[in-house]
Amino acid sequence: IQAVEEEWLDWLEVLNSGDMSQTPPTKPDSRIKPVGWNSRWLPLTTNGGSGHYCADLDPAPGGVLGQIIWVDPEY
Repeated sequence: IQAVEEEWLDWLEVLNSGDMSQTPPTKPDSRIKPVGWNSRWLPLTTNGGSGHYCADLDPAPGGVLGQIIWVDPEY
């Protein structure tokens, strides 16, 4: 739980700093909001870089609360 919190806080800091574009480089599935990072995505895993499987707590219309999504702002 502590690692999840630390990762989420790191991404929240990047988001709040304005260093991250809110537009992802590729168009996501329509059930996922098309942003580079969302503070209501809870990182569950990491690949040691920027990629994470996240629980989506703010899905787009047609999505499901808690759906697991792959988020990698670099790709």
